[in-house]
Amino acid sequence: MKHICNAIFDGHHFGIAIDESIDNPGMFRLVDESTGDEIEDMFESENEAMDAIFVKYPA
Repeated sequence: MKHICNAIFDGHHFGIAIDESIDNPGMFRLVDESTGDEIEDMFESENEAMDAIFVKYPA
């Protein structure tokens, strides 16, 4: 798991990390570092996953 950034969503502060997908070998997923819960899955690259962070959690 690789830490990417911290986020605040609906008053909840958490870290976002990129990890290898469990269900889809060769793909990446975003993970909530505080709970270990998967945020989103099925990214073909780390860059695609990072781009999704800014769409899902805009500044």
